[in-house]
Amino acid sequence: MILLHPGASADAEALTQFRQLCAAADEAAGDARCSELLRSADAYAVDLFSVSAYRKWTRGSSSGADILRLCILGKLTALRERLLALYPCEE
Repeated sequence: MILLHPGASADAEALTQFRQLCAAADEAAGDARCSELLRSADAYAVDLFSVSAYRKWTRGSSSGADILRLCILGKLTALRERLLALYPCEE
């Protein structure tokens, strides 16, 4: 969803879907650190799926939308690592 969406435009439906997925993940995790990571990802998503807020994230030749995607993916990667630490997979 984050990688394939162009961002840099108002998309209430995409933001709602992202928030629903984050809420489900938060409920399933039941962990304060996971909640914090998901709140951070949500804040980035608000700007990504906006008419113009993404512009403040532009750095050099990198678009604000690209920067926001990287930030969101970073938070989701940290979430995955936290979940693996909380619930190690047994082989």
